[in-house]
Amino acid sequence: MDNVMHIAGDLAVIAHTWGLTSRPKALCGVRITGAPENAPLCQTCRKRAGWTHDKRH
Repeated sequence: MDNVMHIAGDLAVIAHTWGLTSRPKALCGVRITGAPENAPLCQTCRKRAGWTHDKRH
C-alpha cells in the first residue's frame, strides 16, 4: 500500500477495466498499489491532471 493517493490516466483505467493490467500506472509514473481512503493526493499526479484542488471532496 502507498501512503499517497495517485491519479490514473484514462488509458490506464481502461486497461485495468478490461483486465489487461492488475496495477494501472499513475500519471506520475508509479504503479498504483492502493492507499488509505483519506491519504493525501500525489502532488505530481495532481499537477499533471490539471487539478487546482482535491476533487475527491
